[in-house]
Amino acid sequence: MNTLKQSRFLMSALVSLSSFLMAGVLQAQTSTVVEFYNTNLKHYFIAAEASEVTAIESGAAGAGWVRTGETFTVWKTAASAPSGAQPVCRFYGMGPNSHFFTAVAAECTALRQQNPGNVLNTTSWFLENTAFFYVPIASGGSCASGQTPVTRFYNNRGLNVGINDANHRFVVSSSVASAMAAQGWVNEGVVFCAQGSGGSTPTTPGGNEDCIPTMAVGDTMTTRVNVRELTFNIDIPTVNVSLKMLPGEVFRGKQANYVVGGYDDKGVLVSKTYYLDTATTRTLLGSSSSNGITYYQPEQVVPKSFATGQSFSHDYTEYCTCDSSHALRYTGSTTYVGRESVTVPAGTFANACKFSHQGTIKGTSQNMPWDSKDTQTSWSGGGFNSLKNVLRGSGVSLGLEMNLESTLELVSGRTGGRSYP
Repeated sequence: MNTLKQSRFLMSALVSLSSFLMAGVLQAQTSTVVEFYNTNLKHYFIAAEASEVTAIESGAAGAGWVRTGETFTVWKTAASAPSGAQPVCRFYGMGPNSHFFTAVAAECTALRQQNPGNVLNTTSWFLENTAFFYVPIASGGSCASGQTPVTRFYNNRGLNVGINDANHRFVVSSSVASAMAAQGWVNEGVVFCAQGSGGSTPTTPGGNEDCIPTMAVGDTMTTRVNVRELTFNIDIPTVNVSLKMLPGEVFRGKQANYVVGGYDDKGVLVSKTYYLDTATTRTLLGSSSSNGITYYQPEQVVPKSFATGQSFSHDYTEYCTCDSSHALRYTGSTTYVGRESVTVPAGTFANACKFSHQGTIKGTSQNMPWDSKDTQTSWSGGGFNSLKNVLRGSGVSLGLEMNLESTLELVSGRTGGRSYP
């Protein structure tokens, strides 16, 4: 066996492996708003950032918070939203220990004027940030096609009735709206339009959407990959793979609404991977580099909601404009195992999502046969799609007998306004 040829193949395989493991990492221009209910406070709260969802579920916001199963989709930035989109102001009230979200510019201005220094206190509202962006409702309270109306309910337990326990709930489901009205909550009407159809995402089975989080444009990840070829006892030098979330763009006639860029050790952009994100799925469209364009038929679709023990299958073929003989069929399945703590160089993530995967790759590339199988264990969480991945693969790749073992770990990164480590 030609050792130089073997080494070159391993480096090529490493690049392909890194691209595969990064599937779904990049940022969506939209964000899934997840609703929580506190069984102690009897308050509702919505979180639009995956990192905040993770923090709440790990107990960082205190005891009693549980998912209701209600979700809707919003835009993360004005640039990614339809024309005319406006910001939603997010306030916190120390007195009622509650948050208030308003899509009404006059309300936002009035509350800011009551606390011009924006000082946290027990008598006025503190402006935390712009939570997300929305589309204003049309006359008559309607939303455009492809958008969903969001109605605000008020528990009517504010200072107006001598109680400092104000709380609001944002509703997209007609059945939930009926239930809130029956409980005596005040219907304040449709306040803005969100993306898509919205509705309920049952927590059992399903939920765990934070396992496939969205990252913001400009967020970064650096992973360390170690690969060892066991048959020929060859160690590939450790490689750091740097990724940065980029704005969406068109890929093969489709609008990819989030894109991840791969950079070399000199900071030069060398590849892009393109995805289509919806409220319920994430689709890998393909990738581009100086070598050509890689695409899939059918496109690889991954669900965003799954219960512990639930599996989803893969069956698609990879093609590349760089090589007319390149046709690799991927088949296999991925299972959501559950939650556990995982430690990587970037830190310890106490509530990481764990997956197991097994699959095969069959076909040709560079006019040579490919027939391999692999097993993987991977972890995601903390706002990152890839915390760690351990792979064991064997078989014939580019005509060579291979027996690979690799470990990928998150070394550093930035998401949700926080840097790691």
